[in-house]
Amino acid sequence: CAAMGPILITFIFDDFGAPAAYAGIAVFFALSGLCVAGITPKATPVPELKEPMLKSISAGWQYVWNHPVLLPALSLDLFAVLFGGMLALLPIYAESILHVGAKGFGLLNAAPWLGTLAITLATTHKTPIERAGRNLLIAVAGFGISVLIFAASRNFALSWVALFVSGAFDGISVVIRRSLLRLLSPEEMRGRIAAANWVFITASNELGAFESGMVAAWIGVVPCVVAGGLITLGVVALNAVFSPKLRRLRFNIATLGGS
Repeated sequence: CAAMGPILITFIFDDFGAPAAYAGIAVFFALSGLCVAGITPKATPVPELKEPMLKSISAGWQYVWNHPVLLPALSLDLFAVLFGGMLALLPIYAESILHVGAKGFGLLNAAPWLGTLAITLATTHKTPIERAGRNLLIAVAGFGISVLIFAASRNFALSWVALFVSGAFDGISVVIRRSLLRLLSPEEMRGRIAAANWVFITASNELGAFESGMVAAWIGVVPCVVAGGLITLGVVALNAVFSPKLRRLRFNIATLGGS
C-alpha cells in the first residue's frame, strides 16, 4: 500500500486534478477506518506492580544509552535518515531536475517502498542477522552510496533504481535493527526499549525532512543530497572504527544466541 498509494494518487492528480486526488485519499482513509472498526478489542492484562511513569521511561533510555550494541545501531539509523533522507526533496527533483511531472513523482516516491518490500520478502528466506553487525554497516553504507547516485543522476530510470536500492538497503537495516531490539532486550524492558527506538525513528524522519529543506534552501538541492550521502558514509565509518562490538556482532541462527 505504501508503494502503490503514491503512484495511484499522483496519477489521479495528473489526469483529474487536485480535488479528485484528495477525494481519493479521503475515500481510502474512510475505508481504513472501517477496517480498524472491525477489529475485535481484546482485554489487556494490567501489571500488578506499577512504577512511576518517569522512572519507567528513563529506565528504557538508560538501557539503550549504556548498551554497547543497541546505541550505535540505533544511532546509525538516526543519522542516516536525518542527513541522508532525500524523500522530502523528491518534488523538486521530479519537477525541476528530472522534469517528469506528477506521475514521475509518484513513481519516484514509490521506489523506496518497493525496494523495502522486495528485500523484506527476500529476508524471509535468507536472514541477514547471522552476521548482524557487519551486514548492518554494509546496509547503511549502501544506503549512503545510493543517495549519492540519486543526487548525481539526471536520468529518470537511474534515479528510480537508486531510490529502489536505497529502500532495499534500508529494509535490510530495519530487519536487523528490529531483530537486535528483540534479541538484546530483556523481557521486562522490551516495550520501553521499543518505545525509545520509535522516538529515534520518528525524530529522524521528521527532523530529517526539516533539515533537508533548510540545507537545500541554503546550499542548493543537489549539494544538500550529496552532503547527506557523504555524512551517512562518515557515520558508518565512525561506527565501524569505534563500535567494535557492533562490527563483530553475530547470531547463531539455530539458537539465536549472540556473540
